[in-house]
Amino acid sequence: MTLHQLQLARITTYVRLMYLNNMKGVIIVSGSSSRAGNNSPIASNEVNSDVRANPAKTPQVAVFPNPTTGMVKISPVVEGTYRIYNEVGRTIGEGQIKEAYDFSTQPSGIYMLMLQTENGTQYLKVVKQ
Repeated sequence: MTLHQLQLARITTYVRLMYLNNMKGVIIVSGSSSRAGNNSPIASNEVNSDVRANPAKTPQVAVFPNPTTGMVKISPVVEGTYRIYNEVGRTIGEGQIKEAYDFSTQPSGIYMLMLQTENGTQYLKVVKQ
């Protein structure tokens, strides 16, 4: 298993744990906390002290309306990539971060919108009705 595959496996495992624990709010993960071989936790409720995850440079992104029946928007729109996970941790969408995301074709449930920027990673819980 490559380092990249191991990092993705750890993130996917954590996303599944967040669903099991009915996670509320936003989780921010710094670049160093998801590295293989690092003894720090993969995520916390605060940004770790990694220079690349400077809290002053990491804007809190909000998702609305939440719960939703279809489209959600984020604010502010930041530069980076996104990935959407369903309730079992499968990726159902990914690409460059954009302002709006369409959940209208997805079944009701809880989804995780992961936003990765150069300053860190944010997980936003989206409830689809």
